[in-house]
Amino acid sequence: MPDLTSADIRALLGSRVESPVLYIDEAGDLAVGPAAEVWHRRVVSTQVAMKDSLLPPHSGELTDDDIEELLPHLQSDVDQTAEALDS
Repeated sequence: MPDLTSADIRALLGSRVESPVLYIDEAGDLAVGPAAEVWHRRVVSTQVAMKDSLLPPHSGELTDDDIEELLPHLQSDVDQTAEALDS
C-alpha cells in the first residue's frame, strides 16, 4: 500500500486541474489528477474533502504541523482504497 506524505496532500491542495483528486494509480502509487480522468474506485480524496478535513475553522492557513498531525488518520483512507482495489 502506498504511504501518504505531506507532499501528497500539498500536491492535492495546490492542484489547479479541474476537480482534483488524490488517487492510487495503476502502479500503486499516489497521484493527483482531474476527477473526470480517474476511475472512482481509485480515488482516495477530493480537494474539497481534504480542505474540509484539514483547514482549521479559525484560520484559512494550513500548517505543516496540521498535516503531520492528521497523516495517520488520512493514511487509513489510503489503506481502505487500496484494500478495495485488491478485492
